Amino acid sequence: MKFHPRRILVPVDLEESSEVLLRYALQFASHFGAKITVVHADPTPGYTDYPYFTTQQLEQRWEEELSERAHTLEELIARSGNPVGVDWEVLRGFVIPVLLERIADGFDLVILGTHGRRGLSRIVFGSVAAQILRLADVPVLTIRAGVTELVTRRVLCPVDLGLASAEALRIAAGIAERFDATLIVLQLVEPGELTEVGAEKDRLQRWVSQHCGAATDLRVLVRGKEAAEQVLHYAKEQKIELIVLGSPRSAGEVPSMENAAAEIVRKSECPVLTVHPSWDTGIAEASRAIAKKA
Repeated sequence: MKFHPRRILVPVDLEESSEVLLRYALQFASHFGAKITVVHADPTPGYTDYPYFTTQQLEQRWEEELSERAHTLEELIARSGNPVGVDWEVLRGFVIPVLLERIADGFDLVILGTHGRRGLSRIVFGSVAAQILRLADVPVLTIRAGVTELVTRRVLCPVDLGLASAEALRIAAGIAERFDATLIVLQLVEPGELTEVGAEKDRLQRWVSQHCGAATDLRVLVRGKEAAEQVLHYAKEQKIELIVLGSPRSAGEVPSMENAAAEIVRKSECPVLTVHPSWDTGIAEASRAIAKKA
């Protein structure tokens, strides 16, 4: 079944980069007819923030802050033209738990900024965004602050023929179809494992056909450096506008992309959609069987 998100959650930190993030989310959602919910999560103020306040005063201050955030969020939506199909919420509580709880409420995709100074992103990327990436049960599309190119004409899906890569390929194919984009499937092969490029491409073609059947541009490269570095270099060289990659959660999965995923998300100049494998045993068995073939 192809990727077709119906409900997209867009957490924002209310900084300037939130406007670009929302514009990208609106464009992405329009290709699928999806509804967007924009949220801002604010932790409860504590005695360290207001050491001389009583509990009642803290509660009052919290309500005032939430009201201020709600007003700012309304203004953000208004600057986007108050588009139809966009809801917004200010969530009370600590960022990671409340976002994970909200994500679990029927959302198909999260679109998330990775840098900022307040709200969601006031803690560095390595803590909040990385935990959402690791713990969310839906694909997470991350966008760095400063991204201004809101087009998706060339999609790159790096694969290692594992289960997570199979899931990522299915989603990448669905996105490429919706955006009428070129889909490039890139496999990095260890120098000692490559016998003949043509044979490796045939193997990759069988694997791709098994999992998505989409017309793709297949590339097999001999790995000459760290996987993340090579993927990022290739993406920049080929003017890639979206990377879709699988990130295994289990040590039993093929480890090469697992080790590279966080690095790619952190350093990529273009948006990155990270996918965890669903535990579909049929997909798992097919993926592993094809991967073992010569």
